[in-house]
Amino acid sequence: MTQFKATVGGIAVAVLAAGALAETPSKAVSNAVGAQTRSAAHKARDDMQKPTDILAFAGVKPGHVVADLGAGGGYYAAILSRVVGAEGTVYAANPSRLVERFATIDEGFKAYLRRETPDNVVYTVAKFDELTFEAPLDAAFMVLMYHDAVWSGVDRAQMNKRIYDALKPGGVYLVIDHAAQSGSGARDVQTLQRIEGETVRTEIEKAGFTFVGESNALANPNDPRTENVFGSLRGRTDRFVYLFQK
Repeated sequence: MTQFKATVGGIAVAVLAAGALAETPSKAVSNAVGAQTRSAAHKARDDMQKPTDILAFAGVKPGHVVADLGAGGGYYAAILSRVVGAEGTVYAANPSRLVERFATIDEGFKAYLRRETPDNVVYTVAKFDELTFEAPLDAAFMVLMYHDAVWSGVDRAQMNKRIYDALKPGGVYLVIDHAAQSGSGARDVQTLQRIEGETVRTEIEKAGFTFVGESNALANPNDPRTENVFGSLRGRTDRFVYLFQK
């Protein structure tokens, strides 16, 4: 497939003609994912989450300041903290409305903090349309959380603007979510926990972001997109992976 070079977050990557980015994982990413000290529960998710591919796609590197928005129990925060290292910072946030409804989200992240005691992770419970960060960001991650922001009533225009404003020029915003049927928009955000990728892209571009490309690392063409994500396809749904840049 034809390729040409582009720059994402200061890192040169190959852009495929189909619009997907390809990048060889850095040593920092490979070491972080392969760390023996990672929890067994987190490692068990790697085949479904493809963190090496995702982190290479996003271009995260040592010294970066990264926000993990919708950090859950700390799966990505734990890997990101290893990639950015002692000179970097991970701001991890769980949405206050979901934590109020599902206390296990907060409990899970605090258990991760007690287990791994990372010095470079700052955790908060916050409303996503009121986000603030102490330092400018190199990257922001939102993994399987955008649809929750919709059904929980977050002001996404304000949320995306705050993320845009928090990023350094050239910084990137990575969004992963369960794909809904074409043309469904936000119809299935609560019933199926899915959202149409085009809807997400349109909202984020309105905040000033440029759509850089997408990865098919988490694609599943056999997913009809009509089933709740917690059903028989749990962990194997068709997920879009979009990268935007300030």
